[in-house]
Amino acid sequence: MSRILFVSTMAAFPWGGSEELWSRAATLLSSNHKVACSVQNWPELHPRLQLLQSCGVEIIPRKPTQSKATRVFNWFLPDCLQWKAASPINQALASFKPDLVVVNQGGNTDGLESMLACQKHCIPFFNVIQAVPECVFWPDDTEIRQQRPLYQNSRRLYFISERNREFLETQFVARFSNAVVIRNPVNVPYDTSLPWPNPEEPLRLACVSRIEFYAKGQDLLVDIFSQPKWRERAVTLDFYGTGPNQKILEERIRMLNLTNLVVRGFVEDVASIWAGHHALVLASRQEGLPLVLVEAFLCSRPAVVTRVGGNAELVAEGCNGFVAPAPTAALLDQALERMWQQRADLSAMGVNARRTVEQKMPPNAVEEFVKDITRLLPAQA
Repeated sequence: MSRILFVSTMAAFPWGGSEELWSRAATLLSSNHKVACSVQNWPELHPRLQLLQSCGVEIIPRKPTQSKATRVFNWFLPDCLQWKAASPINQALASFKPDLVVVNQGGNTDGLESMLACQKHCIPFFNVIQAVPECVFWPDDTEIRQQRPLYQNSRRLYFISERNREFLETQFVARFSNAVVIRNPVNVPYDTSLPWPNPEEPLRLACVSRIEFYAKGQDLLVDIFSQPKWRERAVTLDFYGTGPNQKILEERIRMLNLTNLVVRGFVEDVASIWAGHHALVLASRQEGLPLVLVEAFLCSRPAVVTRVGGNAELVAEGCNGFVAPAPTAALLDQALERMWQQRADLSAMGVNARRTVEQKMPPNAVEEFVKDITRLLPAQA
């Protein structure tokens, strides 16, 4: 029986789409292996982590290891005399003693601390890289020099899209022979079948994503729909999700009096969104391969997306959706305009979208991930 530690680098939110693959894999692996996960120390354990715990997965919160008094005391001492606490990830490695570590990271550089710790303790590790920012962040020379050899020494670099793999290799000026493209699981049944919404209603669009402008670009959609032509058309746009810019989004919509835009908040039942909407719109500035895009396609709904991450690996212009060449208001407006002019064809595009998912996305993504991890586990003495 091997000991496997999953490290989630997510620190901004208790849960997100990037957590689905590793958490479901941890549940499956726990039946034959000893499994633990290192997560941010939130005031309350997220329900999904509680579920993992009930399946026998050990939860190791990353807690500060210095008291407030010690931190104050250190303030008055030179660096060489300060009391140095062990990092939480080093503590997790020391207490759990894993045979393998799987580092699930939201971006291209946030696995550095975990990889350095694994290297120090001679523990093999994998990386799951959920997104590689293209428009909002580029690692500096020091980060690249530090992290490039660690990526090269990883047992496996898992990417969510081919575009993410290509772009990270561009950023780090390297070819990673250990790179593999995998898929995330989705939150609608693979055999979902929904009727097309009433075509006589206004065209109903949905933007389903974390409300975080720098990454998801909802601000671009507000700019676009504030134009006179979109105000006058029979079209609505509903925002589903929560995030750090939700209140600002609501305030901008009110300030501009955009009566056809509404923030709906988080909805657990994803298929219920698509029962009443005709198409997905994503204004993303960075992506891996959005779960919401795959889910919309499974529900036979076309999409308007930006050419970032793996979006264009699924969306084919004029076939199952429309692609803006870059995340700018002008280019996204042009893509939405093409959709509007071809709105009579959206139902047929939805059929093509469903077919695309069946051809490109495996129904058993988690099982394939677990199989690969199991195959590459270090041999037991």
